[in-house]
Amino acid sequence: MGFVGLGRDDEGMVVGVKERWGEPRVHVLRSQGTGSRGGLVGRAGETATLLDLLGPDSAVPGCLVHGPGGTGKTALARAVARLALGRPGWFTGGSLFLEARGSCGEGHTTTAQMTSAILRATQLLPDGAELTEQEKAAFLRKWLTRQSAAGRRVLFLLDDIQEVPSAEELLPPGTGHRLLATARGRPAALGSLTAVELTALSCTDTEELITAVAARNGRSSLSVDDVAALARLCDGIPLAAELAAGAAASDGRAAERAVARAHDRVSDPVEPDGRARAAVRASVDLVLSGLPESDGRMAVRMARHPGPDLGRIHLTAWGGTPAVPPARVTELARAGLVAPTTGPGGEVRYVMHPLVRQCLRERDDAGSAGRNSLAVSCLLETYEREAVSPAARKGHDPRGEQGDADGTEDENLLLEDRENLVAVLLGAADPGAPGTLSAARTVLPHLARADRPYETLALVDRCVTAAQALGDREALARALLGCGEVLGRLGRFEEAEAVLGKAAAAYEGLSRQPPEEERTDPQGRRYRVLLGNPTRYRHLLATAHERRAAVQLGAHLHLRAAAAHRAASALYVDDGQWYDLMTRGPVRPEYQIRWAASLHRQGVALARAHRFLEACSALHRGATLQSGLGARENEAVALTVLWKTVSRASRLAASGVTHVRGELEALDTLVAAVDQQYRRVDVEAALRDVVDEREGPCAHPVEASALWGNSLVNCGRADDGVRVLGDAASRCRGDGRLIPLVEILDDLGDALVETRQAAEAVDVHREAVAVREELADRRGQALAAVGLAGALLAAGRRDEAVPLLTEAEHVLRPSAADVGPRVMDSIADLLTAAQQPGAARPPGRRRWRRPRRPR
Repeated sequence: MGFVGLGRDDEGMVVGVKERWGEPRVHVLRSQGTGSRGGLVGRAGETATLLDLLGPDSAVPGCLVHGPGGTGKTALARAVARLALGRPGWFTGGSLFLEARGSCGEGHTTTAQMTSAILRATQLLPDGAELTEQEKAAFLRKWLTRQSAAGRRVLFLLDDIQEVPSAEELLPPGTGHRLLATARGRPAALGSLTAVELTALSCTDTEELITAVAARNGRSSLSVDDVAALARLCDGIPLAAELAAGAAASDGRAAERAVARAHDRVSDPVEPDGRARAAVRASVDLVLSGLPESDGRMAVRMARHPGPDLGRIHLTAWGGTPAVPPARVTELARAGLVAPTTGPGGEVRYVMHPLVRQCLRERDDAGSAGRNSLAVSCLLETYEREAVSPAARKGHDPRGEQGDADGTEDENLLLEDRENLVAVLLGAADPGAPGTLSAARTVLPHLARADRPYETLALVDRCVTAAQALGDREALARALLGCGEVLGRLGRFEEAEAVLGKAAAAYEGLSRQPPEEERTDPQGRRYRVLLGNPTRYRHLLATAHERRAAVQLGAHLHLRAAAAHRAASALYVDDGQWYDLMTRGPVRPEYQIRWAASLHRQGVALARAHRFLEACSALHRGATLQSGLGARENEAVALTVLWKTVSRASRLAASGVTHVRGELEALDTLVAAVDQQYRRVDVEAALRDVVDEREGPCAHPVEASALWGNSLVNCGRADDGVRVLGDAASRCRGDGRLIPLVEILDDLGDALVETRQAAEAVDVHREAVAVREELADRRGQALAAVGLAGALLAAGRRDEAVPLLTEAEHVLRPSAADVGPRVMDSIADLLTAAQQPGAARPPGRRRWRRPRRPR
């Protein structure tokens, strides 16, 4: 796949797009002016109907063009889009064309994948922003809403969709944007779209199309009888007509054979598009009958290879180059089986229609499996040879660093080769071949750097299958760990939790029974050798526990997350001990770093489960370890979270939560001990330095700003903390990072309560509930509603808190064991306090009493 230039014009219209393999491909259609060719042969009526439905005065949000394969739905949609873009004031925001089925022509993509492709192609997301599926969908909806408010409307073309309702989710209602979709069959649910059926052409229109295509291919001498014979074979299907005209251009006797094939054509009455498929199949057979047998095998071989494009890596494997392709490929392009195209960089590529590909694959006999496997192996070997040669040339370059221009060109070529390799690996590579697994590992870092999670996920799934087929336990564990990580990054936390559980089990098995290999020494004696390090497997097991805990926390399974962190901490402690005959020594420093981080995350999980005393104990131990390691910033983070946890527990106790009141005395003692050891102003200064330097324990400065704001609140500078937290929330809104936004809003609401701005706190918590609803996170929405109820209680609006708490209790009850029984107890106590207005006092500042320091 190539690149199209990226940028925007003065009106904000998208003028470029990145094209990638695997995910839906997005193209930009620009207006060709009012004089552009927008009509197709025999489709004038459908064109006028679609333009009426897409117009500004139309009452429908869009339309669906459906019909059998090969009837020209995509071509009609493109032509209508260009005409619509040429109408003044219709779509001033431009138009986007998206192949919803995916560029390989197999399998339907989800709405989340389409959203990701659109955002990446149009470069709407800020640089470096890694958003979940839900955050990307919300970001796109907000952007489209702003475009509508600015008077810019966008036309979306979705080619070959499967479900109309899911496609409609891309567009916010009432914004004036339009959706033009195509589908092979009429979907069961049309939603609010208007359906336009595309049927076969009339005999006259079919003959006109054949004559035009034959003249374009250099064959303008077809007689009227020949054109009529070819038209009877095509049965009014435009794709079949183009193929028949191509056959006539490459073979002078094609029309004679078409007469006999028209009588032999048999359609499948069961399939809705059986007639169209029979016509295309007959036209493909007509083309192949006029080609040499070797060319026919080449066509079948091209159809077996996945992906829409056949680029440099394929041409090299077949004995040609992009500049001088094999003669067979050129002949296939002349016959119409493939269409030559030119990429943005000028490279030659060949595209095959999905229906033609399907008809060619049907001709593939059962005995060709070995040849197909050999062809794929040839492609993989060609990629490895081409990937090594630039490095070898650079190593022997006498100019040294002066050859950067050549190196850049080689890197660009390798980038295109990787795109082809992804297509081969996902579509045709044999999972049982060792080369499949090794090649996939070389491509995965490239996909990760390009931030293409869906293609990464598909390739990692392929690695899982290959590792299972090969019986490679280590490769299987690694693939499962990577699969869970990608799913977690996409926000699919429960799926990630299940996969990471399998990864943890795999690494536990490896640590207990590492893989071995039996060898023979020169004397013929057999011995066994370990192929892996058990200590390394235990470290990877701890990593699997940590990643599993992270996704469990994202799914609000707090107690599961705390248990996973405990398991990871136990591994760090056990592996970090110095053992001798009698005693255990201290934990090694390299394990103390991981242990301290694990204790911090364990404290966060326990705090969200409302086990505040255990949480603060874990955070205190983590801070003490960080202090011993000299990690001043990490120590400040742990202490800030500790003080925030105690403050939140105090507010809950003051609101009427009885089980927290029993822990206040112990929390007071812990805080007093921490206050004697640390000064909060030093903690605040450390976090301020992290924000100023844009580095430290937090990967993104907005998290550091949020921690600094919390530290300001802890130091008694609540007004400054409110300002810093408000700025951090604004940055999250601008970047579309809704998940950290909710956490910052919770902290901001608590800070507003500290400053006795209860009404403002209610608004902030209400926004948090709305964001969780936008993320379709029902469990998180219920937990955010608990925070809103607490703010309402602080504002004296108890009647409004009752329904929120009742609904939250109903939503969280099925998962109470994982969310935390203490959370359910807190909800029950808050509900009791809300129903008895005199029972709860409004929370103010911290409610613990600090003991006097000893003189």
